Amino acid sequence: MYRIVFILLLLSASVLADPQGDAQQLKDDALSILKANTAKKATPDEYATCILKLEKAVAILEKAKDTDSGLAQECNASLFWARKFSDINVLNALDKLRKEQGGGTAAPQRPMTTTAAPAVKPKQGETAEQVASREASKAYNEAETFAGSHSTDQYAIALRWFQMANLHPGTDSAIKALEHARMAQARFAVTQNVAAPVEEQLADTPEFVLVKEADKQVAAGKYETSFALYKSSLQTKETAIAHRRLANAYFKHAQQMKDELKPKMDQNTQDYTTAFNNSWANNKGIRTFNPDSNHLKKWKYENDELRKQSDQASKYYEFAEGDFRAILKLAPGNKDFESAGYIGLCQGMRQFSKMKGLGTLREFVKDYSPENDSERTLYEFCKTEIDRLRSGR
Repeated sequence: MYRIVFILLLLSASVLADPQGDAQQLKDDALSILKANTAKKATPDEYATCILKLEKAVAILEKAKDTDSGLAQECNASLFWARKFSDINVLNALDKLRKEQGGGTAAPQRPMTTTAAPAVKPKQGETAEQVASREASKAYNEAETFAGSHSTDQYAIALRWFQMANLHPGTDSAIKALEHARMAQARFAVTQNVAAPVEEQLADTPEFVLVKEADKQVAAGKYETSFALYKSSLQTKETAIAHRRLANAYFKHAQQMKDELKPKMDQNTQDYTTAFNNSWANNKGIRTFNPDSNHLKKWKYENDELRKQSDQASKYYEFAEGDFRAILKLAPGNKDFESAGYIGLCQGMRQFSKMKGLGTLREFVKDYSPENDSERTLYEFCKTEIDRLRSGR
């Protein structure tokens, strides 16, 4: 008898001591609702239910001091996504739900912040922009690690990349994360039979034969080779598909160039410290600084060259903008969701067109309404970019 009671107590304790299992169940329940609305808009009650379940999951994991596991990151990213759509109707539904469950009304708990890189101290000669880039790179690597360990769950990967992109706006890493999020969502949509395959079948007509050959070059990372092929396709016959592929190739090439420049820029920042330290000399026992030293001149020359290369990379965002505009001209009613959003992003990523980008993005969120998760991802990121540009960053 005592043995049976003892076993029952152990079983009871094991159930009570499984916070990860409880959090997992709450997270799964919430995501089943979100996944069901991939190709449509969830109701305020549905969003409220998801938020409440995910808040409970987060609270359980925080109490168990689990803030960096894969489950913790997934709960955090899912809650971040659900809260992005918390308009007044969702908030009212959330308050009502809390009252019904005896919790009263309360401000939503903050999500766990394990995925946002902590503030780092600037290095000597490092600008605020470079500090933000370094933080974003760290967060990007963390999201990439998560994606690698959840390769069979494209939905979770999409939300994780979405979170990273929105927490680090204005950085090259954020733009890459946005692309990863939308591609993961496209792959998930295919598995749910709510979208065509990511790579649609193109007809074997002369213009599309060229597009398919250009696509192969893009897949191999040979962007400059692809440009001529896409342009030849457009000369054969102008199509929105060729313009879209060319615009995306320009956009990706800009990202590639920025990626290649980043380690050089980081090294140049470190070189400034050495150049600065070597520009001091003792003159009759007095230590003096020479701002025109050969060390600093060499550093400045290298810095200027890197800036020129960065400006060239930005030109490809401008080229991409041109082809996205061409798509609008061909689209019914001159409206195309993706093109309209990316025009604003292309402008916002260029130093001297940020204010123009702010206006374009404001028009985009006013004139368009997302209808599926991929569009919601782009739409919400554009809203984050509006906040960034409006603050002058």
